[in-house]
Amino acid sequence: MRAETDTETVQTALQSVATSAQDLPWAEERPWNVVSHVHEENGVVVIDLHDLNANLSKKVLAIITELAPDFHGGGVIFITGRGRHSVGLPVLRRIVLGTLVRLEREQGWRQRDLGAGRVLMVVNEDRIPARYRGHMPLWIPGFFLVFAVALVWALPLEVGLPLLLVVAWFAVGVWRASRRSPSNFTMEE
Repeated sequence: MRAETDTETVQTALQSVATSAQDLPWAEERPWNVVSHVHEENGVVVIDLHDLNANLSKKVLAIITELAPDFHGGGVIFITGRGRHSVGLPVLRRIVLGTLVRLEREQGWRQRDLGAGRVLMVVNEDRIPARYRGHMPLWIPGFFLVFAVALVWALPLEVGLPLLLVVAWFAVGVWRASRRSPSNFTMEE
């Protein structure tokens, strides 16, 4: 017998939310269901909170908080959108970020803003796919260093050489800091 995937587990667990979402005023035009709003992307479960209200979004977060430690993908991506239909601050984004900040304090989990109304909750840094890890790719400080060498080449030696040393020191420091695993840090109470 095949083991259930993270996505299947989440779809089963969120079935009650899908049933409740049928009573939302916009459910006729924009129904929320687990087939269209829960999927997998690069080995991580993605939950699209569009078409849910604040209360149902909180219910999704509560259910996922219980399930998340067992996810093989190491985390969950929440799609909150940009809040174009919210009056004032984006409601769903505020709810998700507030919950994730609390979980960061209580559980030691991490959050990452993926841009475009997407937030990643990292439960286990060792299991999260490499593309979502907090490490800076080596090519970024490398590019910075090559750019600095080109700049030094164009400047007089007495200005360029000290500038190159400062840039190299900075690039190495940034690269080393980005290589530290967040799991090596401990939370202090």
